[in-house]
Amino acid sequence: MSNMQKLWIWGAAFAVFFAGLYVLRDVLLPFVAGIAIAYFLDPLTTFLQRKMRSRAAALSVVCFVLLLALLLGVFIIVPIVQKQMTLFLANLPVYAGLLWNKVEPYFIELKRIFPSQADNLQQTVSEHLSGGMKLLLGTVRKVLSGSMAFINLLSVLLITPVVAFYLLRDWDGFCNVIKGLLPRQEARTIRKLLSEMNDIISGFVRGQATVCLCLGVFYAVGLTLCGLDLGLLIG
Repeated sequence: MSNMQKLWIWGAAFAVFFAGLYVLRDVLLPFVAGIAIAYFLDPLTTFLQRKMRSRAAALSVVCFVLLLALLLGVFIIVPIVQKQMTLFLANLPVYAGLLWNKVEPYFIELKRIFPSQADNLQQTVSEHLSGGMKLLLGTVRKVLSGSMAFINLLSVLLITPVVAFYLLRDWDGFCNVIKGLLPRQEARTIRKLLSEMNDIISGFVRGQATVCLCLGVFYAVGLTLCGLDLGLLIG
């Protein structure tokens, strides 16, 4: 097979793949989330497997911790965040008034220096703020009250752990199957490049996720202990 034929075949395969992603985009979220969770947890599972001498035992421990964290989020964190979100939306006009009190002296000074431009600026800012607030409130109301939102959330909660479990159980098998599909002549080079890409991307993504998680917990706990009403939501 010539290089041009290989190029056409791989190009057609990628075109079909991305077309399938586009057609199935509405139902792919639980599967993408499951793949992401499995990718994140595979190093931990492999580490426990070496310690416990059993992939099944290591996977059981990881799934138990993951299920515990999921239940903690659903039954404890989500209701608190929902309550604080409702409080935030109810007090939004108050926050806007406080913000205006901070900005008003600068605006008065600007109006004194540029009297003709200040009126147009005030009108433009008011229109944009009003439109932005309506869009934000409408989007939040639609997300919280839509029936599809509940169905999507339920599908994510039910399907994602199943996908993550089976991917973690057979992760090495999947990797070996993919390696077996590589062209034999270029297999070693492709595996080397993929390994280097995986090391760089996984280090960056897992590092950023760890930093975000630590900062989120730090801000949520710290602001809540300081007495801020929306501490958990901000964190």
